Amino acid sequence: MRRLIAILALFAALCLSGWSTVYYVDFTTGLDTDSGLTEALAWKTIAKVNASSFSAGDSVLFKRGEVWREQLTVPTSGSAGLPITFGAYGTGDDPVITGANLITPGTSWSAYTTGTSTWSAALNSNADFGTYNIRTIIPAGSITTSGTQVRIKIKAHNTTACTISHCSIGPRSGTTSTFASAPVVITWDSGSLTKDLTAGQEYYSDWMTYTLDEAVSQLIHTYCASKHQICAYFSSAVYISNTGDLTESLVLTDAADFSFSPFTELIEVRPINVWTATLTSTPSYVSFNSDKGFAQASIGACDSAKDWYWAANVLYAYSVTDPDTAYTVPGIQANVRNYCIRGDAKDYITVEDIQTGGSIYGGINFHDSTGIICNRTTANLDGYGIHVNGTTTLTANDCVAHHSFVNNFYVCETATGTFNNCASYNADNDGFSTGNTGNMNCNYCLSYSNGVEGLGITGPGDGYTSHGDGYLKLHYCIAHSNIKAGCTPTQETYGEVFNCTFYNNWDGVGVGWTGNMAFGIDTTAAVTWTLRNNVFSGHEDEILVTAQAVAGGLILDSDYNCIYDWRKATYADKAFTWNDIKYNWADWKTQSGGDANSLNTDPLLTDPASGDFTLQPTSPCINAGIDVGLTEDYAGRRVPQGSAPDIGAYEYPRLKEGIIKMVKKRVIIRVIK
Repeated sequence: MRRLIAILALFAALCLSGWSTVYYVDFTTGLDTDSGLTEALAWKTIAKVNASSFSAGDSVLFKRGEVWREQLTVPTSGSAGLPITFGAYGTGDDPVITGANLITPGTSWSAYTTGTSTWSAALNSNADFGTYNIRTIIPAGSITTSGTQVRIKIKAHNTTACTISHCSIGPRSGTTSTFASAPVVITWDSGSLTKDLTAGQEYYSDWMTYTLDEAVSQLIHTYCASKHQICAYFSSAVYISNTGDLTESLVLTDAADFSFSPFTELIEVRPINVWTATLTSTPSYVSFNSDKGFAQASIGACDSAKDWYWAANVLYAYSVTDPDTAYTVPGIQANVRNYCIRGDAKDYITVEDIQTGGSIYGGINFHDSTGIICNRTTANLDGYGIHVNGTTTLTANDCVAHHSFVNNFYVCETATGTFNNCASYNADNDGFSTGNTGNMNCNYCLSYSNGVEGLGITGPGDGYTSHGDGYLKLHYCIAHSNIKAGCTPTQETYGEVFNCTFYNNWDGVGVGWTGNMAFGIDTTAAVTWTLRNNVFSGHEDEILVTAQAVAGGLILDSDYNCIYDWRKATYADKAFTWNDIKYNWADWKTQSGGDANSLNTDPLLTDPASGDFTLQPTSPCINAGIDVGLTEDYAGRRVPQGSAPDIGAYEYPRLKEGIIKMVKKRVIIRVIK
């Protein structure tokens, strides 16, 4: 009978496997007209995938090393035990699905010029003026845009060659022909003070760094070694001197009154190092290679690396050299698609070994979807890295999200997200966050340096936070170097924090609820928060509880922690806040009624400043915790290793198997530190 059962089980497995189909997508060599059933007959586009229907258990695999600038909209649900999988095949880097359009490299960019003014009257030459020095007036308002870089274009006499020198530009003093301040020298051919012109030749000067205010009248001075070889007209007036010095001898207020051939002079004004490219879609964000750009309110405000501005289908970007060659890996990109991977009411979907980036709202987003699994995905420069809402249930394993423009991981509405061995860093706002009644479980996760690159939406910068009425549970997690706090639950959120390490979540400014805390509670309801076996170190407030939380009936059950308030001397030895009042360690225990068995001493972490939060052999945290039902630490070691669990995210290794497991697990987190 057992043999028959085994045969039937094998037959069933083979049948299920036989009913599943694998489809291949290769952007470089694929064709949407092929079957997609082999690597040689792969499809090309995500549009083909979106338009197809799949069966439970099917897989759609994207070729590694390829990039798709399309949105994957999941077309079909899988079933329990037979998910539809979107993954990867081949060798090389994981495939990339991006919501951004690539603007460079290529030939997309040109130097930005604006405020161009030109006098182009072409008159005959039959007079003999003894012209040596010319000062051209640029009346206020004749150039429509201010800038920080200028150049001029000159034209020689139609029939006579000449040499010009001693050119300069500066603000005009009142209504005179003198400079209001020292002018800026104009050079030619990358720094030369002189320029030889053939008869009738037109020539541009170098771009000169000069702040030109279009509301202020300007002067351009030009000297020619021989008379009557150049003549300048600009807008309504030209000053001419025929004595070899700067004395005004004649004012030409109307060029048409004189019958000789002038050179044509043109001035171009631009912000220094600003370039333009056509972009017909309004970008939400712009990135420069793997770095975030900084949105500005005007063209003139683009004066630092990675500044950008968009208006009227033109993208303006600051770059010292041509962006086509300055940014090539992958280049300058504009976030224009809402999502990279999107599923709406699509159940039992697995996404694995795929990179996303460049979306407006989310690299991976599922709404009202059950049984969503993400394995080993990476999200970079998305609005949100992984974002689930509605009634979605998500499990994310070994995923990384970084440099998101809002939060790296976000669970909202009534969704539930479980994150195992996931890492977050450099989000503009928070690392892991909930909203509405979203629920979040974080196990063995790392969150650091969030909130440090504000762009567009400047957020608080918490490692872990909740902004709703669900729950937040942290087990063996680490938060360090976030700009505001390690963890901040708010509203009616309840939860637990077990065996976590919070270190130096600190921006150096602000007090109380505004930042600089390991753990801060601002709840509005009578909820319970349980803190056990945690290390808190290096904050203005190691634990902060607002008056609103106290008035709401908060129950804070905190004990068996190690709290090292080494910044306390800066704050009169008061590193705890209860009911909006700061207290020292002894008074904190009295006011909060907790931490009777907690330690107030140095946890002796190995090298926390370098991100090593393991325990030294003499750490007081060893065997000082209490059993909370967890069996593995952050590194995968068995808990406990001694007579009792240790305090913090790491067990001190005393057993050989613990050391072996540490090597095998949590690899992705150790690599990205």
